[in-house]
Amino acid sequence: MIDGFGDFPFLIVQLPGFGEPNAQPTESNWAQVREAQFLTTLAVPQTGLAVTIDLGEAKNIHPIKKLPVGQRLALAALHLNYAMDVPYSGPVYRSMTAEGSSLRLQFDHAEGLRAYAGQIERHGWRSLRDPDATSRRSTMGLPIDFWFDFSCPYAYLASTQRHKLARDAQSIVTPQPFLLGGVFRALGQAQNLGTTLSPPKARHNRLDVIRWAAWFDVPLATPLRHPNRPVEALRALLATPTAHWDAVIDGFFALYWVHARDISDPSVLRACLLELNLDADAILQRAQSDAVKDELRARTDRALAAGVFGAPAFVVNGQLFWGQDRLPFVVRAAQGWLPEQGREDFAF
Repeated sequence: MIDGFGDFPFLIVQLPGFGEPNAQPTESNWAQVREAQFLTTLAVPQTGLAVTIDLGEAKNIHPIKKLPVGQRLALAALHLNYAMDVPYSGPVYRSMTAEGSSLRLQFDHAEGLRAYAGQIERHGWRSLRDPDATSRRSTMGLPIDFWFDFSCPYAYLASTQRHKLARDAQSIVTPQPFLLGGVFRALGQAQNLGTTLSPPKARHNRLDVIRWAAWFDVPLATPLRHPNRPVEALRALLATPTAHWDAVIDGFFALYWVHARDISDPSVLRACLLELNLDADAILQRAQSDAVKDELRARTDRALAAGVFGAPAFVVNGQLFWGQDRLPFVVRAAQGWLPEQGREDFAF
């Protein structure tokens, strides 16, 4: 608990293994610290633990295996921050009862824990589980980048589904704001694509947005004007501490596509930030800094480098999927789906 912030998730990386192994039992300060770290997670709400004893090295106090540490922390974050049902902890001892000459041990977080026949019995243990039972293994999906601009109706629709996407794919979905107009300019496209549509396609475009809003059961209103300059809103988001990005993304999208407000007006953005209990003046002042302006340009360049040509775009393991209607593809891709394999020669 921190004054003014309340209980928020705090993740702990447990000390890894270090030093030469001892042939005989001995005292270990590192083991005592590991135990204290573990007990902290039992006593303090909203805390998680990444066990790394298996990642240590005898002669290197800084293990080189960083990716597994990040993956274990990510699983804990998905559980603590997003209430996702993922295997964020290994088995934790709960209790023991004596049954004649046997002991029954009970564990929490033991889904998938198995005793392999013969190996345990040789050490005087036996499994109480059905030997034919199969264990279920949950794996974390590949990370997903969600590229968006507040001025795109389909990006708004996709944004309303980003948390469901994270749950369905068991992945981390990272918001990636960029300037859609900058991408259009770089690609030589019209700034307002609506002016390039034939009347039948324009009518269908309007109905398509309405239908998707109804499908997702989310509010939708005619914007004050479209396209509306999103630069100020994008810079304000980048100037906001990332811990508050989720709320600001929802708030700014709602200004444009639900409340028909002018997101190019700093006073409108300020009111929204204040409503979110954020330091609006500090954020808007920071949004005008050269550092934030440069960051938005850099992000737009990264979007182009990733192959982004419109919004919303989702990038998974180098694969780009465009549009909120591709969300099922994104889920599959996060689970390792590579639809192009075996079809590399296809062209039309």
